[in-house]
Amino acid sequence: MSKHFEYVPQIDALRALAVLIVLFSHYLRDAAISNMHYFGRFGVDLFFVISGFLLTAILVKQKAKNIPKITILKGFFVKRSLRLWPAYFGFLVFLLILSYLTGFWVSKPNDLWYYFTYTINFNFFWEGYKSPSLNHIWSLCVEEQFYLFLPFVILFFNRRLQIIICSVLFFLSPFILTLYPQAIQRVMVYSNLHTLCGGVLLAIMYKTKYMRFSIQYASIFFFISLIVALISYMRPNIFIYETSVALACMFLLLWAVNGFPESISRLCNHNMVLYIGKISYGLYLYHRFLPHFLKPIMRRLDLNLPPIVLLTLFFILVGGMSVISFEYYEKFFLKLKRKFDY
Repeated sequence: MSKHFEYVPQIDALRALAVLIVLFSHYLRDAAISNMHYFGRFGVDLFFVISGFLLTAILVKQKAKNIPKITILKGFFVKRSLRLWPAYFGFLVFLLILSYLTGFWVSKPNDLWYYFTYTINFNFFWEGYKSPSLNHIWSLCVEEQFYLFLPFVILFFNRRLQIIICSVLFFLSPFILTLYPQAIQRVMVYSNLHTLCGGVLLAIMYKTKYMRFSIQYASIFFFISLIVALISYMRPNIFIYETSVALACMFLLLWAVNGFPESISRLCNHNMVLYIGKISYGLYLYHRFLPHFLKPIMRRLDLNLPPIVLLTLFFILVGGMSVISFEYYEKFFLKLKRKFDY
């Protein structure tokens, strides 16, 4: 990235934070310890903001270098595919094989083409969630659909128009969720534009005179946004809640980019934290499958593990599965991405 968007290790730490929030929120419920799954949404929102920021930053950099637009578009979509598709489609094929061998299946066969085309979120919206093992895939579909359009907005519009478009979309999502508060609305792209466009806006406006104040006081704005989000959650106000959560994620990202205090930075720069951030995609992708595959087996074996042991087992297994996937499968495709660096 350019001098304005150099690699910041703390962003990997934020990825680790985001995925751990999601895993704890689901696994605490799966292990019958606590039902706090709703707070996993903050982890997904943080993922969206980080993703929007990083991918837009790359596009902004490449546009500034006057690289041909068709070359940028080809590189963007190929690199996205190399990062996401191998693990995603490999996981779906693994589930199909497992289903054939064991009879275990996580969805209706007629829904398969939705999964393989990244459109299962539409099916969820029309018919409801289908399988606990794959319900979380909606967020990957939302990202894929959003990034079909993002590069065209960045490459073919000037910065002023980009800011106007993203600002309108940022406030549109909370407004829609206020009018239609059903939880299933969350699986659609239009319900997540505040977090995705929030990250995009940060990248477009980063290091401009308009952002200097926000960057300097990002930590203060983060805590203010978080407090407002908590208050609006306890005294329900969907518009304020969704907006303040998006702002909290944005200011947390700005805080990380600007540099956390030494005590926090020491933790964020720990090798284990950074590695969790690097394998966060696999952790997120595989994490729902394990409890719903293991629990029937445990019941059949009449194996009743204490909740804390069950929780630990889930983390060990998903961690092991993600490490193997990253080190011995995903890395091969990640190396191919270098051919499309410009």
